[in-house]
Formats: sequence, C-alpha cells, structure tokens
Amino acid sequence: MAFPFSVGFAPFQELLDWVAEAPPARARDTHALRFRLLKPQNNTFTHDPHYSGLLFFRPEGVSPSFVGRRPGLDGFGNLLATEGACRSILDPDTAVPPAELVRVFVAFRQQQSGPAQVIASLSFRDVDMLQMPIQTTGEVEFNHVEMTTSGLNMDHPEGWTLMLRRTTVLLSS
Repeated sequence: MAFPFSVGFAPFQELLDWVAEAPPARARDTHALRFRLLKPQNNTFTHDPHYSGLLFFRPEGVSPSFVGRRPGLDGFGNLLATEGACRSILDPDTAVPPAELVRVFVAFRQQQSGPAQVIASLSFRDVDMLQMPIQTTGEVEFNHVEMTTSGLNMDHPEGWTLMLRRTTVLLSS
C-alpha cells in the first residue's frame, strides 16, 4: 500500500510510501520512520534540546478533527542526553528544563496543484518513572512546513528541523 496521494516532492514521497505499507503478519518488521528533532540556534544545534523517536503512518479518517482526519505521521521521541540538555537540567538557574518527551504530529492535505500542504505540531510532555506521559509542558504549531530530502523544516530558520530515515521495528504483545 502506498501513501493515499502524491505530496508533490519525490524524495519525501518515497519515505511516505514506504512507511504506509501494511505491517506483516505478527507485526514483525513493521515500517516506521526514525526521527531526530533539532532546533538550531544561531545556525548551530548545540544548546537546544534534541529528541529521537519513531513515527508511524496514520491513515486517513482515524480522528474526528479536521486535521486529524488527514493521512500523516504520528509518534513520540525522548530527550537525548546532549551537552546542552544536561547543562539545562543541572543548572539551578534554568527557568524551564527541557521536556522529557515530545509527540510529533504531521498531516498532509492534498492540493489541486503543486505540493501537498504539510501541517505539523509538537507537544512537549513530562513523564513518570515508567516513561508514561503525565503533563503537557508546551505545544508548538507551525505556520510554514517545508519538505526536504531528509525530512521537514518547520518555521525555518528559527523553528525546528525533523530529520527522518527508514527503519523497521518489532512490535510484540
């Protein structure tokens, strides 16, 4: 199964077609996209938090909301222990330490002509001792999302960069 429509950018279309394939029996080798979420500051990625996780295909019509009905990607990622994140956590003067978890939501809206409209949002959350989300600490919705050969630029250059690559996961019960 391929993604339901063309998004108008071949390198990104290949990622979507691949992740939209139905999982095999017993969910072995389920297709997913591994992501790395970065926020550049002064053209570097050293101070702001980085996140890494998995995105899965979300078929059309699974949510009652207007945007949620669109096909897209959905997933969670964990805060990476980078130098900047560790300094933020350990520094007593840090006003708000980085969230431990991020939910990434991406939807695609087919256009009459040209590339698809991309809708993206991030929801930052704190977690409990079992790494289960307990509290939303911030949300970001983007005004401009651009597809690239390696992922998405969201409100570039001040926003976030979502880098994507293919992977498979073993889902077990």
